[in-house]
Amino acid sequence: MAVTNVYKDGICLTLGHNNSSCFKVNMWVLTLLSSLLLITGSRAQCSNVVISNQWQGNYQADFTDNAPVAVNGLSLEFTFHAAVDSVDFYQGTSTQIDDTTFLLEDTTTNVGAGEQISFQFQVHYSGLNTPLVVGEVMNGVSLCDAFFTTPAPLSNPCDETGMTPYDYSQVLCMSYVFFEAQRSGPLPMDQRVTWRGDSALDDGSDVGEDLTGGYYDAGDHVKFGFPMAFTATMLAWGLVDFAEGHETAGQTEYGQEALKWATDYFLKAYTNTNEFYGQGPLRLGLDRLTTRSGVDLRISMARPAYKIDEAHPGSDLAAETAAALAAASIAFATADPAYAASTLAVAKELYDFADNYRELYHVSIPDADGYYMLVLPTDGRGGVLDPPQCLPRLAEERSHLHSRGPRIPRRLGANRHAANVAFLSFWAAKQGIDPDTNRQWAQGQIGQLLGDNSRHMRSFVIGFGQNHLYAHTTGPGEWWGPQQPRPQPHTLYGALVGGPTQAGDYEDDRNNYINNEVACDYNAAFTGALAALVELN
Repeated sequence: MAVTNVYKDGICLTLGHNNSSCFKVNMWVLTLLSSLLLITGSRAQCSNVVISNQWQGNYQADFTDNAPVAVNGLSLEFTFHAAVDSVDFYQGTSTQIDDTTFLLEDTTTNVGAGEQISFQFQVHYSGLNTPLVVGEVMNGVSLCDAFFTTPAPLSNPCDETGMTPYDYSQVLCMSYVFFEAQRSGPLPMDQRVTWRGDSALDDGSDVGEDLTGGYYDAGDHVKFGFPMAFTATMLAWGLVDFAEGHETAGQTEYGQEALKWATDYFLKAYTNTNEFYGQGPLRLGLDRLTTRSGVDLRISMARPAYKIDEAHPGSDLAAETAAALAAASIAFATADPAYAASTLAVAKELYDFADNYRELYHVSIPDADGYYMLVLPTDGRGGVLDPPQCLPRLAEERSHLHSRGPRIPRRLGANRHAANVAFLSFWAAKQGIDPDTNRQWAQGQIGQLLGDNSRHMRSFVIGFGQNHLYAHTTGPGEWWGPQQPRPQPHTLYGALVGGPTQAGDYEDDRNNYINNEVACDYNAAFTGALAALVELN
């Protein structure tokens, strides 16, 4: 299975990915933009609202309070802690301001200051969490601004299995939990990361499309199509070639759900022939504000959608997405043949689009420029390199890593590179290519990530093993949260952090994004490598 990458002077079908999507945001940017982005955890419901009846996706509530001022015609703004589809206000009108704010108005309420106002209303919602009323403004006067409370910490959803030398089965489970934490859009009822809620429910509204879903890339609320496609490709590859490991660990369905969360988004984003929405960000500098994982976000700033088409092509993005969808068609061939056929059909169209309309996607989507590095250039020869021409280049690159001892590269996201090559080594071993050497070397690389590193004596997977890392800047929300010296209240189970510096140093510091940030593509091949180790054990 292969991944297509396009470089400045040609296209090369490769087995790797090098993505640099992280940069430091100065504190003045955080302060400036904190008024634009409200990050909410769980809040107490305003005391004047009592839920009287509740059923799936709906509840009926009673409002009772004294008017703070004379009211001649009611105007009451409700703010909810989670997204709401609609509010029924029986004695007047309900107007939606955004996902979490509704204005209730009538012309019949006529009371003096201090007199009681009471009515019933009904709330309809699609998310996992019941949206609570946490803010109220009646006729210009604030009635309630419920205090912030942090949801109870989530215990590890993945049980220990007793596997040695490391519990690869448990870590595989945790890796899929991490992907659930990175989800964007309306979350399903079986979401295991319960401190997360719905987010970015208006994505695509600026272009008249439904572009909800997909994954937040890393510590941002941006959905980068290119690294997401790589992630999906690797998840599919792991499900296909290490199916036995997934079955043994009981993770096949979770793996399929993680893959489908991405491919469902890709199918939505392919809105027309030769038209694909490949990025849903804010402008550069506005993507990462307070957290290093997707959390419950009420985003009040614009989220423009960016596309590639015949006039503005992006061969690398289209081809990478084609690879992801084609790989998914193999992964779902037995479990869901109809879905497999749909992903394959779109994959073929995207591949033709990539081939017939040549350009780098960061040229057509300028906001992507500066977020990633391009590797393996075609040395000025231009054109397309067929797979046989690419393989010697890949072998040359791999030779820089495959030598004595652990060869974790020491730069941005070093651990991700070690996991990528370990996955390839497990795959090569399964194809009968120097199996003993490749398996032994790859197992050593994953061991380094799980704690077998004499210099640091710690696991680089959050929530796993002894002396594992803090929950790096995950919820509950305020911009100052990452600056606190204590562990965060939520643990981002299963996330693989960036790793050591070029000098081999490592410090568990949330402000150091190079060595401590997490990302979906960091865990992508790592997940498949864990499934391979489950098979071996």
